[in-house]
Amino acid sequence: MKFEGTRLLVEDFDTAFKFYSEVLGFKVTWGKPGDAYASFEVSDEISLSIFTAQYMDEALSIPYAKERRAKDNMVLIFSVDEVETIYDRLIATDTTIVAPPSDRPGWGNRTLHIRDPEGNLIAVSYTHLTL
Repeated sequence: MKFEGTRLLVEDFDTAFKFYSEVLGFKVTWGKPGDAYASFEVSDEISLSIFTAQYMDEALSIPYAKERRAKDNMVLIFSVDEVETIYDRLIATDTTIVAPPSDRPGWGNRTLHIRDPEGNLIAVSYTHLTL
């Protein structure tokens, strides 16, 4: 498993986009103001992305609740070669599965969402789909 980056879940996408692209000066690798998702190059191997919190909740079939935002304000992203192998290993443990492996064509990957023991949201994904 390779650490790919962090996805921040935001309420005000355009303000966050401007902060990371203009104030911090990160190179935009995907997205634009008005979108729901954007990624930025932090280094050759690490990316930072922002995603509208409401859309993340919808993708995970969690009812959107702004007051719950203190719980899910970021997602750690890990790349793997085979999501199902990781899923099979995790279902044999007491790991909380938020969403089983699912193709996410709009995202260009197949992703499994879990929680760590502290409740932090983690995405385990394999990029294989074409956008």
